[in-house]
Amino acid sequence: MPKLISKLRSLRPNIEIKVKEMVTAEQITAIEEHKIDVGIARPSTVTRNNTNIVAELNDPFCLALPLHHPLAKQKSLTLNQAEHEPFVFFTRFIAHAYYDQIIGLCIDAGFFPKTQCEASTIYGVLDLVSSGLGVAIVPASTVLLSTKNVQIVPLKNPSRPSGIALMHSEESDNAIIKLASTCMKEALSDIEAETRERLML
Repeated sequence: MPKLISKLRSLRPNIEIKVKEMVTAEQITAIEEHKIDVGIARPSTVTRNNTNIVAELNDPFCLALPLHHPLAKQKSLTLNQAEHEPFVFFTRFIAHAYYDQIIGLCIDAGFFPKTQCEASTIYGVLDLVSSGLGVAIVPASTVLLSTKNVQIVPLKNPSRPSGIALMHSEESDNAIIKLASTCMKEALSDIEAETRERLML
């Protein structure tokens, strides 16, 4: 969001921007009902319906581990290496599609995760991991957040995709949305470069 808004305001200083936090499913519904102009979400977790994806970043899954966890020293991991670890999850009733995708990743790896704790935000998940209460499956871009005492390790060949995208209604021809699309592509390019540098990919 900071990158996108900064780029938009540099081009249109007087633009009015209103932001509302929603999970992906809520954003898609709001776009279809014309309650919001654009959404920034993870469309791979739900049906895209009548939304148009105009800028997208591959943001593959990684494992977040307490800094001094034995697996934190690895450059990459297979998910089944964490089979016997307690997991920290996003609260299902808040982000059920994302939650189900994470469960699916574990089942694909041959196990059902033991849920130790749940949190409603990525920051809450990282705080619980930092406290040593478990490990968590998170997107690679999480490495750009303040993750004190947390190590983000890439997963080898995750079985399910993960991405970030800017979405809007297929019916929209708003010039500002087109501008936002251009700015978002630039922002995502910056995020990808920073993520790869931090993870040393």
